[in-house]
Amino acid sequence: MGRISGSGPLLWIGAIILASGAACSAQAQDCGPLKRAASIQMKPIHDGRAMLVPITIEGTQRQLLLDTGGYMAQLTSRVVDELKLEPRKGYVKLYDVSGNMSDRYVIAKQVDIGGMRASNLPFMIIPPTSNLGEGEEPYDGIFSIDFLYKYDVELDYGTNTLNYFLPDHCDGRVIYWPHDVVGMVPVRIWDNKIRVTVELDGKKIDAIIDTGATRTTMSMETAKYRLGLTPESPGVEKGGIVNGDETLISYRYKFSRLSFGDIAVANLNVALLPDKVKSKERPEMQTEWRAKRVDEDFKLTPMMIGMDVLRHLHIYMAFKEGRFYVTPADAAQKAPSAPPATAKTAPQNSVPGQSVTRWTSVARRCGCG
Repeated sequence: MGRISGSGPLLWIGAIILASGAACSAQAQDCGPLKRAASIQMKPIHDGRAMLVPITIEGTQRQLLLDTGGYMAQLTSRVVDELKLEPRKGYVKLYDVSGNMSDRYVIAKQVDIGGMRASNLPFMIIPPTSNLGEGEEPYDGIFSIDFLYKYDVELDYGTNTLNYFLPDHCDGRVIYWPHDVVGMVPVRIWDNKIRVTVELDGKKIDAIIDTGATRTTMSMETAKYRLGLTPESPGVEKGGIVNGDETLISYRYKFSRLSFGDIAVANLNVALLPDKVKSKERPEMQTEWRAKRVDEDFKLTPMMIGMDVLRHLHIYMAFKEGRFYVTPADAAQKAPSAPPATAKTAPQNSVPGQSVTRWTSVARRCGCG
């Protein structure tokens, strides 16, 4: 088994048996080769700990933070004012790290992403008193799972590229870039989150892929009942307080190995957060820049895998297939393989957000329209 060293956690690679050509041939009548629908060059910010995605809204170029942990697509109040979009009241509430809340959304008549277009897409409004999106490297909103799940998605952190692929390909035939080893774990989307099953020090853990989080976190409840870790356990160190509340203490622990099948991260520091950091009156603990939906009685996600891990990986998410593939991020820097074919035409209304019909149903459910 080999090791790839560099800054941050170490990536370990092992052997994997890939699907045979015969398996793909057997399903040739029902599937085909990869076809790329769009390719987008992302912009790294915060020393590569976050990525901005260019998007055109109402004919103006905007930069949205790639955040697969965000519950819905969002725009800042500044952008809403600049585009003269009409705020509407909904029943979904979003809080930022400071407790600022917004329950309003807007409808963008035209949205373009990488040559794909859709109309009448909703965006939640980031709380107007929030500083989200401001600072030395500002952004205009949140690029969430809404824009990803209808396609296969490739995140190449070696070249900072986001690629969309049509999902009608042969299962298991997706890693087109040069590689020595491929890691693969199950993936599903539930409650607008990308969820995978990984192994942490040999134990299976359900986790959320969160490109909007700078670090990997775990709830104290998961640490205790799944891994036997408490604040008194050897190796557990005290971190800091959460949201300025001295009764909510965070901790940290260095795990030996986080595995995505045969690709693993070694010596990973994980922040252990209080189990229940939100009540009806107090905002949820957030990870850095996002605003998220909050229920009346929220419990922290068992584990969120953040950019301290993800930026070292080259990721292919085959949602229809139910598989999450990874190689080291530098694997594609070798002699390139033949790239996949590009779909001849990106049809209108093909932005990978929810369709107008589905958005209408969601709006009715959450009171957004």
